[in-house]
Amino acid sequence: MDDLRALNAATAFGDKFNVAKWARARSLNSSTVRELVRDGVLTPEAQNRLNRAEGKAPSLRQVEIDDLRALSDALARDPKLNVTEWARARSLNFSTVKKLVQGGALTPEAQNRLNRGDGKAPSLRQVEIDDLRALSDALARDPKLNVTEWARARSLNFSTVREFVRDGALTSVAWERLRVAGC
Repeated sequence: MDDLRALNAATAFGDKFNVAKWARARSLNSSTVRELVRDGVLTPEAQNRLNRAEGKAPSLRQVEIDDLRALSDALARDPKLNVTEWARARSLNFSTVKKLVQGGALTPEAQNRLNRGDGKAPSLRQVEIDDLRALSDALARDPKLNVTEWARARSLNFSTVREFVRDGALTSVAWERLRVAGC
């Protein structure tokens, strides 16, 4: 954060600012600093981080149901939508919005959130004991299992499933659920 503040202040000198020299003096990658300067020093996301670190109100909003609906509509019109521009135009963190998009549509998790927000039935189901057993078996066969793909293939929320896996094995929480269920 201090580097962002210093960079923001240093660029006020305009043409006299030497990016490479400034970056070297702070042991920072000069190409990263050059990119920040080219992008106007503080991207909306960097300014948001700085605001929050300084105890100010965030400059970016949380993604809400209306945003998901608008994003879904925009993707339906243009599957190759520039998500970064779309998010920034709506004061949303572009990296958060990018995580909601896969293959020109909402991710299953984002679609599930939208369905629930619209009062529709969820498109993803809750993790059940049989899912944990199957996950345990899959991890025994392949400790490097792609948990996201595994969860999505079974209509499960990948982040929920990830909470049950660490270092290629079930967590103690998952084992406890299995134990309580008598497995």
